[in-house]
Amino acid sequence: TLIRQGRLAEAENEAREAALRALATQQGRYSPHTAWMLRSLTWVYLEQGRYREAETLARAVINIFEKTETAPESLRFATARADLAAALELQGRDQESLNEYDTIRAGLSRDPESRDQFFAGNVRYAELLLKTGRVDRALAQLGVALERSQRLVGEAHRETAEIHGSLARAYAVKGDRRRALHEFREASAVLTTRAPNGEATSVGGTRRLGFPSMLVAIIT
Repeated sequence: TLIRQGRLAEAENEAREAALRALATQQGRYSPHTAWMLRSLTWVYLEQGRYREAETLARAVINIFEKTETAPESLRFATARADLAAALELQGRDQESLNEYDTIRAGLSRDPESRDQFFAGNVRYAELLLKTGRVDRALAQLGVALERSQRLVGEAHRETAEIHGSLARAYAVKGDRRRALHEFREASAVLTTRAPNGEATSVGGTRRLGFPSMLVAIIT
């Protein structure tokens, strides 16, 4: 909730206290509960743009899951690896990030339902596909994500708008100027206005409005 309101310093304090409490219990460092509390702090670091620290903490979370023999098909394990993939991608280490997603896919292979749930409409994965030239696959992922977001939270929600922003960039790369401009307008109408409930645009939303010069040229 604090992250969504843009109160990242407070969010960090809460996540840090939760992690310290988990470490201080009898379960100690090597417990799934501790890993999940540390994962909350990883999320804060990602939102703050502290990507190297997020990478270090994400690797620590993965290490705990490995030490506690958490099943590879666990969605919590997949989420921890996705945090690492995000931290790597945000440092420009795209191939390493793709490798993490490949590991996630392999881990979830014995549970097709969880695998499909994880990957279908995964916006961060779609953006990585776009960056690495898999434009059509990225568009397919984003289409699923948009439909789901529109159904669950509505067209005017910032998360839906962020997906429109990602679609704008994807269509720009594909060379579809009309669709790129349409998606850009849908995104900017929401993301450039602070929500009535005080929620600030997330780091993800800001990144999706940071269109490359290609899209700027298309619009102008």
